[in-house]
Amino acid sequence: MRGSALANQRSTRQRRELLTLFQAGEDFASARFLHAVAEAKGIMVGLTTVYRTLRLLGADGGADVYCGRIQTSWRRMQRQYR
Repeated sequence: MRGSALANQRSTRQRRELLTLFQAGEDFASARFLHAVAEAKGIMVGLTTVYRTLRLLGADGGADVYCGRIQTSWRRMQRQYR
């Protein structure tokens, strides 16, 4: 992700743990759901950090983004499109 928006952000322990958790999932998940799962696993990360990280992943092509009527959900990129 050299030169990407996420690579230009400060790498914190919380963000690294969040990315590991996100990469382990296969289904779409909202930021609130991912935040709740992180807290249940003892990963103390703010909801704003979750939203910011997921938005950057979407912008960089590292996540599929589904914008529903009520909320936006993300999942790790399943395949590369050209």
